[in-house]
Amino acid sequence: MQSDFAALLATNARSVIPGLRRAKAAGIPVINLVGPTVPESQSYYLASIENNHEQLGEFAAMDLAEGLKKEGRTSANIIVITGAQVQPEVAVRMEGFKSVLAK
Repeated sequence: MQSDFAALLATNARSVIPGLRRAKAAGIPVINLVGPTVPESQSYYLASIENNHEQLGEFAAMDLAEGLKKEGRTSANIIVITGAQVQPEVAVRMEGFKSVLAK
């Protein structure tokens, strides 16, 4: 029995490419959920439903800055613990985060 479609939430956007090739060869459409794709995988997806990861990073930085201001602080040493760097959304979120803190 063949699936009508596959919904994929990949934790490593590059590691799923062989499976995406097999799904395409079998005629199974794949929908990407949440995470950004990598350029070499984009042609394998029928559709992509994603968060705006840059905006999520911006929101995190804005909330952090607001909290520091409420405490009367104008600076802080910040350590950011992220997901695995192999996940494209980590880099995109950090870009948004850093863009707000650089202001």
